[in-house]
Formats: sequence, structure tokens, C-alpha cells
Amino acid sequence: MSEDSKIKELISRYVGGEVTPEERLIVEKVLKESSAYHAFYEAMKKLNAILNKKTTLWRTLMELQQVKNKSFLVKAMIGCASLVFLSLIVFFAYILNLEKFVSVQNTLFYTQSEFEPGAKASLMAIVLNSKDAKPIEDAEIVIALGDTRTKKEKVLYKGKTSSTGSADIQFDMPVYPQGSYDLSIKVNSRYGHDKITKSVKIKKT
Repeated sequence: MSEDSKIKELISRYVGGEVTPEERLIVEKVLKESSAYHAFYEAMKKLNAILNKKTTLWRTLMELQQVKNKSFLVKAMIGCASLVFLSLIVFFAYILNLEKFVSVQNTLFYTQSEFEPGAKASLMAIVLNSKDAKPIEDAEIVIALGDTRTKKEKVLYKGKTSSTGSADIQFDMPVYPQGSYDLSIKVNSRYGHDKITKSVKIKKT
């Protein structure tokens, strides 16, 4: 395992509260010193929050069933919640059977909003399987800059994700006139296809 992969694995366990005191100090030092690893940390926090929400409905049902002397309203709430929960089970079973046709890919990317023409720019991308939050390796990434006036696009980067599902991307910002542009990231893998567009500005400092 590379040093980069080890650090990202530590950050993932740090988000889940599964690190030792010594590992916690290492992670916190890395997060202070590296903006790229900090972006990865923020993405993992968001992902962890999404996964935690999935258990909320089931936990609520269990708590309601433990209430003594249930009123008619509580019983009705349990019945409705049970129907919703069963509906979700059927829905997710349906989605699982359509895995070959429905995208289960989830792409997150972080970059600045203003760029200097001709300067070096960076972007952090993370591609995950939304079913189990596992990283998607070798996902194809294309970064392009679109002119909102001419509707033309210039490809700035082509590459693939690493074994951690991430890509630390560096590219040269074109020497374009100052103004607003559309920075897009297209990601393709066997799990699906994503295109995310962010409005950015090219501005001389």
C-alpha cells in the first residue's frame, strides 16, 4: 500500500472514530498541512453523514415499539412507519436488480471558484459506489472548461482514479479573458456516469 493510500485509510478510520490516540495525532497533523487531504476528509465526513441517516428510520421504529401503553396515535404511527420501511425495502430490492442499468456511482469534487489565467490549478475528486461507499478504482475523469458565451469547451485534464477512488488533479488554466466559465468534471466507470458543472471565474490578481 502506498503512503498516500495509508494516509487516506487513516483519515477514513478517523472519521469513523476508529483510530488510536497516536493515529489521531498523525491525522490531525496531516489535515493541517495538506489541503488535498483536508478535502478528502471533508468528503468522507459528508459520506459518513449520508450513511448514518440510513439507519434513522429503523431506529425510530424500534424505539416506538418499546413504548408502554401505546396510544392509538402511536400505533398508527408505527403502522405507517412500518409501511414506509417495507416500501423502502421493496424499492431498494428493485434498484439492486437494475444495477446494470442504473448508476450507483457517486462523484465528489472540490476546487476553488476563482482562477488566474495561465496559472496552475488543482482539483480533488473522489468517486465512490453509493451502495456500499467503497472507492471506485480506474474511473475515467475528464476536466473541461466551457466558455458561457461561445459554448465551446476546452479539455484541461484526462486521467483515472487511484485504488482509493480519488484523484489529485493538476492542470494549467488557459489564458482566457476575465469572466465567468463553466468548469465540468465527467466521470465514467462500470458503475455509472457523472457530469458535474461548477461556475468559476477567471480573474487577474
